[in-house]
Amino acid sequence: MTSSAQLVVLHLQGSEVEMGRQHGSITQQLGGRPELADFYPGMAGKLLASKLPHAYRPATRRLIQPMLSAQARRLHRARTKRFPMLTARSRAGISAAQMSPGLVPWLTVMDVFQNSIGRLAGLRVPQLTGLQLAGIGMCSSLAVWNRTSVDGRLRHARNFDFPGIGVWDARPAVVFCSPTDGLNYGFVTSLGVDLPGITGFNEAGITLTAHTRMHAHIDPDGTCIADLGHEVVRRARTLGEAVDIVRQLGSSSTWGLLVSSAAERDAVLIETTGQAVRTVEPGAAHHLACTNRYRHRALQRDEVRTSDSFAIDSDARFETLESAARRGGLTAEDLQSLLATAQDPGAQDTDLADRITGSCITSPLTVQSVVVEPESAQIRVAAGRAPVARGPWEVIPWQWGDAVGVRDIRNVVLPIPDSPLDRARAAYVEAARIDLEGAPASQVHAHLHAAADHAPREPHLQLLGALASVAEGSLETASDRLRRGLEVESVPYRRAQLHRWAARVAEAQQRMRDAHDHRAHIRALGPAAGPVLDQLQSDLRRPATRRSLARTVPDLLLIDA
Repeated sequence: MTSSAQLVVLHLQGSEVEMGRQHGSITQQLGGRPELADFYPGMAGKLLASKLPHAYRPATRRLIQPMLSAQARRLHRARTKRFPMLTARSRAGISAAQMSPGLVPWLTVMDVFQNSIGRLAGLRVPQLTGLQLAGIGMCSSLAVWNRTSVDGRLRHARNFDFPGIGVWDARPAVVFCSPTDGLNYGFVTSLGVDLPGITGFNEAGITLTAHTRMHAHIDPDGTCIADLGHEVVRRARTLGEAVDIVRQLGSSSTWGLLVSSAAERDAVLIETTGQAVRTVEPGAAHHLACTNRYRHRALQRDEVRTSDSFAIDSDARFETLESAARRGGLTAEDLQSLLATAQDPGAQDTDLADRITGSCITSPLTVQSVVVEPESAQIRVAAGRAPVARGPWEVIPWQWGDAVGVRDIRNVVLPIPDSPLDRARAAYVEAARIDLEGAPASQVHAHLHAAADHAPREPHLQLLGALASVAEGSLETASDRLRRGLEVESVPYRRAQLHRWAARVAEAQQRMRDAHDHRAHIRALGPAAGPVLDQLQSDLRRPATRRSLARTVPDLLLIDA
């Protein structure tokens, strides 16, 4: 069985305002995007509340929404003063698409979210209240050239992980812009989302991909990522010019911009906070990778570590990218496969697991996957459903000379999930989607149980299913799922997680010998157990009970609680 999807290719021409209006008008002609009006204003609040028990989330979102709205309006006012032309483009596009003008300030939503994390961390709110900050891993990129590339040509691969499952991946679009002022440029987006600065490229061979960072230093009146990236792709011909533009403009928020140049066969990582801009260069290497942690030493000091799992996830994805680059000779197809991999770099050669998720490049939030090939004047775009890197993939040639309008519509055939692992993946992605949307815990748990049942050898789904059972009070089921996970998991940190929860469940069931044995296994792992060793000491001070375990909230994206 199959279903279908559409990948739309557009060409815009004229002033920035005219191109925004054209994008909005075409969007409306193709059926509009009314769902965006609810999605963007509510996104930051949903993310910030996502670590709380489900029952507390609606009230928390209502409580913090005025603060978030004030931040968005403030950043929008600064944007209007600094970039009146680009702000006018946003207004023209949203008006032509017949969406509410109230959506315009929320185009800064990721800056607002990241700045909220930075502000809370700077006020030491987590230390004073015990509140867990909701950092989620977002985006992985790798630029390769010379000996790291099969033919020496530069290629730039990127997964865009974003909490827009069912929204961003539903209407993929490639947009080519021929401005009256500046370079011809293009960007990959979701139809109607007129943001060239997230995944963009230009005729000079510059490619830019933006990545979330977390840092205590923010600037609520600085340059938002929508404009910062846009200015680079429409003006920069070289890496030096890209760096100069970012240094000149500064940043409101905390970002890592991987910028590559086909003409120079080189790349640079530009890292920002609200107070600083630093660069990381590849040195003698012929590649450069980027995930979600600061690589420049000067910016690491006040980096916000929202959780140990966030750091482990980002570092694991970075190691997977580095490992692929070290093998060298990468083709475009190799990069496509890399973006789809669920392999954990810590897995042993004897690994028995069927892996769908975990500390890996792909995630339920992978709503955009691209491989940019400037020297071939084309871009490869995944056109499926999240996680989209699994394909199918379409090759779009670069072309800026067309008339304004729809250049191409690719009707893409999507296979219906029919294998047990495919059904497990679909259930897991749906659990992640509705969890972010604020569905009741019972509905989220039902999808987690379905995913775990379909994939008994997927250790991360067994852990998530166990955590759902723990929250429901079904400790026997939880114990069984944890046992299944331990039978196949080979990654030391993930084994430590499974043992920790098995010990807590056993303790709540008064099986003290079993709890002791599981904790002995964690100690035997030593430093490889990572932060679980510290959690072990906390667990011993506060023994688990059925009542305390009922407050468990599974983290579906970082595979933790």
